[in-house]
Amino acid sequence: MTRLTTLLTLTAGRLARRAPVTCGVTTPLHELLPRLAEAVVCHAVVLDRERQIRGLIGPVELLSRLRGPDAPALTAGEIMDQGVRAVPAGEPLYRLFGTLRQGRPLAVVDDDGGLVGLLSAEQFMDAALPSSLGSGPNFPQADTTEALDALKRSQVAIAADLLAEKVPATDIQRLLSALNDDLYRRVLSRVIAGLDADGWGRPPVAFAVIVMGSGGRRESLLAPDQDNGLVIDDYPDEQHAAVDSYFAELGHRLAVRLDRVGIPLCTGHVMASNPLWRKARSQWLAQIRGWMRHRSNQGLLNACILLDMRAVAGELSLADAVREAMVDAVARSPGFLRALTLNESTKEVGLGWFDRLIPEGGEGPHAGELNIKRNGIMPIVEAIRLYALSRGLTETGTLERLGRLGEAGLLDRHDLDALSHAYGYMCFLLLRQQAADMRAGRPPGRHVPPDSLTRRENDTLVRSMKASQALLRRLHADLVGSGV
Repeated sequence: MTRLTTLLTLTAGRLARRAPVTCGVTTPLHELLPRLAEAVVCHAVVLDRERQIRGLIGPVELLSRLRGPDAPALTAGEIMDQGVRAVPAGEPLYRLFGTLRQGRPLAVVDDDGGLVGLLSAEQFMDAALPSSLGSGPNFPQADTTEALDALKRSQVAIAADLLAEKVPATDIQRLLSALNDDLYRRVLSRVIAGLDADGWGRPPVAFAVIVMGSGGRRESLLAPDQDNGLVIDDYPDEQHAAVDSYFAELGHRLAVRLDRVGIPLCTGHVMASNPLWRKARSQWLAQIRGWMRHRSNQGLLNACILLDMRAVAGELSLADAVREAMVDAVARSPGFLRALTLNESTKEVGLGWFDRLIPEGGEGPHAGELNIKRNGIMPIVEAIRLYALSRGLTETGTLERLGRLGEAGLLDRHDLDALSHAYGYMCFLLLRQQAADMRAGRPPGRHVPPDSLTRRENDTLVRSMKASQALLRRLHADLVGSGV
């Protein structure tokens, strides 16, 4: 069972915490307040001489009575809420969830009516969430380099905990992508403040920070590098020197700071520090037309990278306009779609004769391992991207694209089920391996050792790759021609 389902089968007494502050009906308020402050709590349980519950004092009672001049002389019995609900220690938690949502703690009592402890919605949430998602240091509020680096490093524990809770890998990827989006925004804020402090001023025109690759698709794993760029609002030619120099410096600082907080530099230089990925809106549209016209291998590769882009900070509409214009242009050009299909870097699924998985050869560090990203996940990602483009769909996520293709009638429910499961399963295997690698101090990558798979997992992976293989064959027949 998952943590949540296990929790719901427990009883109130198992989760209740001992009330750190109790008092009598006649306890003066001026004595009670220091005890609450010392215990760092905001609730006190009022008991009678037989230790039976008489009431509860919380923030509402304290705030409503502390304003009067007679407040110090008041007693607990005069301000307590007598409507506190007491529940037996053996009460199942699933019966109490609706009551807990109302915000007031419940008093948990034993068979004799004696106080066992208090039970609150906050306690329930803390117990339901994995420790990595709790309210501890994993989510620092400060934007220092150290704090943001700690936030990035916490993703390993978060992913491992959620995998243990049977959360689908694709849902975890969306969460990791959202956490990385937050890192981008917080780093960008510091970069802009630093530029202003150093005499560069504020941004001269509106702009958007875009992410591409797995981040653009909201499919981040645990080791994404920087695939980012800038879409800058158009500006008069006479302002080019000032605008270009500002955003060149912003792009450089953004790349450096992201690297320092755990999002490493892109080895392919797909970053806002590279002028190729830092352009005004009209320049992007001209660049796209150039890629479509010349169809060089590098231009086709760049087009595929940009087609997965989305904005994470700044004026989001600038990026939306570029993506929509690009998708519309590509959808109207069957020849360019054919060129993209032929140029995709990943065309082969890692499946050989008699459905045997094909490992890496040679004597490298991953010899004998399965490159599950290149030969399993990416064929589905790339094929679905091209199918979506052929229909003019602007979604960037693989599962979102699959859903829209199903709505358009291009894929039936059997195809959707097979491909969604295949994609999600291979993402699960890779995410699990990356989490294990990082916890063992190894660099995460794209490979999964075959001996880490059970026989059932191996068989499921073979079926997943067969679904990927069938999709690729269909793609080539539809967008290239049966002769390819």
